[in-house]
Amino acid sequence: MPRSKSGSPSQGKHQEQRVLACVLCQKRKVKCDRKSPCTNCIRLRANCVPGSLGPRRRRFPERELLLRLRKYEHLLRENQIKFEPLHKDHAGSNHETDRLADTEVHASSGSPSPAPNTGTQPRGMWQAMRNWYQDFDENDGDNLQQQCIGEDTLREAVDKMAWEDFTRAHSNILFGPRTNARLDLAALHPDPTHIFHLWHVYLENVNPLLRVTHAPSLQGVIIEAVGNLANIKPDLEALMFGIYCMAATSLSDDECISKFSSSKNDLLTRCQFGCQQALMNCEFLRTSKRTCLTALFFYVCSIRPTTDPTTLSSLLAITTRIARRIGIHNEWANAKCDVLEAELRRRLWWAIVLFDTRIGEMSQFDAGSLSPIWDCAIPLNLHDSDLHAELKQPPTSRDIPTESLFVVVRAAVADFIRNTGFFLDFHNPRLRAIAADVHNGQPAPADGEVTTLEDLIENKYLRHCDPLNPLHFMTTWVARFFVAKYRMLEQYAALMNSDNPPTDTQRDNTNTYALSMLQCDTNILVSPLARGFLWLHQYYFPFPAYIQLFQDLRKRPSSRHAEAAWATLSSNYEARMIHQGDVFGLERKNAGEGVDLPDSPLFRIQARLVLHAWEARVADKGEPEENLAMPRIVTLVKERLARSSSSAEPVAATVPTPATSDSMLSSGESNPLGMAAPMSLPSDQLSMASWNMPDDLTGLWLPPGFARPMPPNIGGGGLYPYGWAAMHWGMGNPGGTM
Repeated sequence: MPRSKSGSPSQGKHQEQRVLACVLCQKRKVKCDRKSPCTNCIRLRANCVPGSLGPRRRRFPERELLLRLRKYEHLLRENQIKFEPLHKDHAGSNHETDRLADTEVHASSGSPSPAPNTGTQPRGMWQAMRNWYQDFDENDGDNLQQQCIGEDTLREAVDKMAWEDFTRAHSNILFGPRTNARLDLAALHPDPTHIFHLWHVYLENVNPLLRVTHAPSLQGVIIEAVGNLANIKPDLEALMFGIYCMAATSLSDDECISKFSSSKNDLLTRCQFGCQQALMNCEFLRTSKRTCLTALFFYVCSIRPTTDPTTLSSLLAITTRIARRIGIHNEWANAKCDVLEAELRRRLWWAIVLFDTRIGEMSQFDAGSLSPIWDCAIPLNLHDSDLHAELKQPPTSRDIPTESLFVVVRAAVADFIRNTGFFLDFHNPRLRAIAADVHNGQPAPADGEVTTLEDLIENKYLRHCDPLNPLHFMTTWVARFFVAKYRMLEQYAALMNSDNPPTDTQRDNTNTYALSMLQCDTNILVSPLARGFLWLHQYYFPFPAYIQLFQDLRKRPSSRHAEAAWATLSSNYEARMIHQGDVFGLERKNAGEGVDLPDSPLFRIQARLVLHAWEARVADKGEPEENLAMPRIVTLVKERLARSSSSAEPVAATVPTPATSDSMLSSGESNPLGMAAPMSLPSDQLSMASWNMPDDLTGLWLPPGFARPMPPNIGGGGLYPYGWAAMHWGMGNPGGTM
C-alpha cells in the first residue's frame, strides 16, 4: 500500500474523505450534521456551502505581545511599582483585559491555567450581553468584545467621566460639607510617640480579635508614614485614624490618662474627628478600597459606646452596602484577588456581619446580615506570618491554634448557625431551602442541631488551647458562651413549635444553658487574661439569661437549679459592677465629682425582676426574710434602692443635663445596651405593692412558657414611665438573640 509523504499509509485518503461543517454552521458555532445540505441550513432556508480545509488565519504576533504587556503592567500596578504605561489615557486597571491577557499568556506558554475561582459568579446585564454575541467569529474581523466597551471599562468610564465630575460637591453628605475640598490632617495626628503607643495598644487589644489588618506588612507602612505625615495616602491616613480610635476604645479612662495624658473622651473625640475628615478625604461613600472600608468599620465600632443602637444600625447599613459593592461577601470575587488580599477581605466581611448582627439585635431590627444568601468563606486558621503579598497559592489551614484563632472560631460558629433550621425559622423560614447542610448528610442529633456545633468547636479548635494564653482563654469562653446561647434559643424554638407547655425537664435544661452563659461571662469579666479584650465582650450582655433565670425562680423558687441560679446571678452581677462599671445604673457617678446619678430604666426593671424572684422564694420557704440567707444580688439591689429612696427628688429636677450626660460618656463606663439618660425612682420604691406596672404587657416578648410580670393589685395603677415594649432586651425581634 503506498505511503503518504507523512509516513502514514492512509493519512492522505483520510484527509480527502473528511467532511467538515458547513460555512454557516462554523460561523454560528453550532453543531452541523455534515450532510449536504445540512439540517440547520434546511431549517434556515440558507445556501449550504461545505467547509474546506484552507489554511487557518494566524493571529497577528503583535496581539500576543500587547496582551503580555498589559499583563505585566497589571502586575506592576498590583505591587505599587511606578512605571510609564503604554497608553496613558488608559492607565487605570482594566480587569477584563488583564484576565484575557493572563489566559493568553498561560495558553501560549503551555502552562496550566489558574484554577477556576470558587463561589458563584454574579451575573449582570453587560455580562449577559457579551455572552449573547459570543458567536461572532474572529475570521469576520475584530471580535465584538474588542469593538464594544467591556463591563469593567464601562464602570470606570462612568465613574471617572460622569459621576465624578458632576457629583463631587455632594460626596460628603454623611459628615457634612466643608469649605476645603481636602483638609490637611497632619496637625490632628497624635505625637509620633503616642502614635506608636496607640499602634502597640491596637496590636495587643484589638488586632487579636478582628485581624482585619495584616500587622507585619502594615507596621512598616505606618513607620514610614509617621516620618512624613503631610504626604500620606488618603486611604492609609483614614486607616491610621481608625486604628487610633479602636486603640483608645479598648482602654479605660485611667489608662488613657497615664499613657497619653488625656482623658478617654478627649482622646476619642480628637481621633474620631480626624477619622471623619480622613474618610471624607478618600471619598469613602464611593470607595472601592478595602483599607478605606476598614477605616469606616473601625470608626463605627469606636462610636458604639456613645451612640444608640438604632442610629448605629443605620450607619452600619452604609458600611454593609459598601462591602457588598466591593464584593467582599462573594467568594468568587475574593478568589480573584491575591492570597493576602482575599484573606483580609474575608476577615473584614465576617467582622462587619457579626457586628451588624449584634447591633441589629440591640436595636430590635433583624438586619438579615447573618443569612445563607452569601457565600464568603470563613477565614483560614493561620498566623499572619504565613501570609504575604508574594503568595501564589493559599497556604493550608493549620490544625493547631494560631493568631487568628478567635476570628476563625467566631466565624465558624456564625457560619454554622446561619444555616440551621431553628435560626432560620426565627428570621426567614423561606431561606431554609438554600441553607447549607451543616450535618453533612447525617440526621440532626436527637438533642438538637447545636450539638453538632459544640462537637465541632470543642474537638477541632478548643481542645488544643492553652488556658493561660490570653487569646486562647478568650476564645474558649466566648465560644462556649455562644454555644450556650444558641442552645437556649434552640430550646425556645422547639417550645414555640409545640402546643404543650414546657415540662420541668425542659425548664431545667433551659436553666442549664442560661447558667452556662452567665458562668462564661463571669469567667471573662474577672480574669486578668481577658482585660484588654473586654471592649468587644461588652457588646454581648447576657440579659436573656437573666430573664430566663429570674422568671423561673419566681415560678419555681425551689427548683433543683435555684441555689446555683442565685449564686451564679450574684457572681455575674458583682463582676459586671466591678470590672465593667455598673451596667444596671448602680453607683453611676459624675466624673470626678462622686455624685450619684439617678437610676436607669434598665436598673428599675432589673430590680423588679430580682425582688419578685426573692419574694417568691421567701413565700415558698414560709419563714421570715431575716431567717433566710439573702443572695448578694438581692442585698446590692436593696442597698441601692434604699440610698436612692433617701435622696429621691422630683423627676424634672433630676434629669441629667447635657453636661452631665457628656461626663457619663467620658467616665469610661460603657452601657452595653445603649440606654437613654436615667430617671430617678419614686420615693416609695421599696414597697413592691406601690410600684406602677403597665396594664398591657403584650409588647414584652418573653420565651415560651415564661410567666409575665403581673401588675400589683392597686387602684388606678398608672403606666410605667418607660413602657415594657419600649425596652430593648438584647433579643432584636421576637425570637431574636443576644
